[in-house]
Amino acid sequence: MKILIQHAETRHFLGKGCRWINGPQGALAFLDEVRARDYCIYHRLTKANVVSLPEDPLQEQLPAPSERSLSTKKQLETENMKSKAVTNRANIPSSSASITPPKTSSKAVEQTPPTTTSKRKNAKATLQKLTPITGKRAATSSSSDTTATSPAARAIAIPAPEPKVTTIAAKIDIGYGNVLFIRGQGDGLSWDKGAALRCVDASTWMWSSDRAQSKVVFKLLINDQVWSQGDDLVVEAGTKAEIVPVFH
Repeated sequence: MKILIQHAETRHFLGKGCRWINGPQGALAFLDEVRARDYCIYHRLTKANVVSLPEDPLQEQLPAPSERSLSTKKQLETENMKSKAVTNRANIPSSSASITPPKTSSKAVEQTPPTTTSKRKNAKATLQKLTPITGKRAATSSSSDTTATSPAARAIAIPAPEPKVTTIAAKIDIGYGNVLFIRGQGDGLSWDKGAALRCVDASTWMWSSDRAQSKVVFKLLINDQVWSQGDDLVVEAGTKAEIVPVFH
């Protein structure tokens, strides 16, 4: 899904540089709806809505079998049945050969009719020669066997460890129209430019990240201009900190 910002009246989409464009192609996409709403609050987009549009991946469709392929399959089945009937008739001994006087010599033993087991083997070998195997079926079966037995396929089934989320919750009411920002060091934060926090309710602002590898040093600002009082605050990676900042 693509998370976009759409104008409530013109139905245009927000593009790069805060410009409205006609279609969703080239529109500014967000990772989630929370960040899209924070962007609207920070840029004061009062007539904007956060929308989710599905992506249309290319799907390969297998072609339906044509009438020519169906007729070819029927012809092969008919030829297989005919060849099987011819093989069975060839293996049945004639009446003249069955009415032979009993002899104990080795020559008589060599003229004995074939057994039922030899009939089945001959018919099976004939069917294997006449039954075509397309390259697509052979490639599919070989690839499926390789996937089922290869060590790489078994390694994919192992679930990846869940990332640790670092969360900062600020309990403060800074008034209508104001936005709380964070500056600092760690997880992409900067002391030169702040990042907007997400407004949970009238007195709660939230910042979270799953990319922090070490402790995060930070301070909060109102509208990225007024600094909070006190020393720099520190939160360890993968933990949650609740603070009550103080401003003049």
